[in-house]
Amino acid sequence: MAGASICHRDWLSASVLGGTREVTAGRIKKIIPDRGFGFVRADDGAEAFFHRTEVTLVDFDSLEEGEAVSFDLVDSPKGPRVRNLRKGS
Repeated sequence: MAGASICHRDWLSASVLGGTREVTAGRIKKIIPDRGFGFVRADDGAEAFFHRTEVTLVDFDSLEEGEAVSFDLVDSPKGPRVRNLRKGS
């Protein structure tokens, strides 16, 4: 999906040791509810994937596109992934 995720090189340069960085604010960019995943866009422009099995602090089915959220980003072999997704920013 061209342009849908941040450049892996830029992600690595923004990471801290341990492969995680705190992102305090962003918005739900896209949700594909029937497939159980979505994407967020951080206020700094970074985009990342999340899967419903990793959304444990809120109800996945209550999330809406455009909704303000906060979350942690974790580096993975396929690029940044969301952890600890919370509503609000």
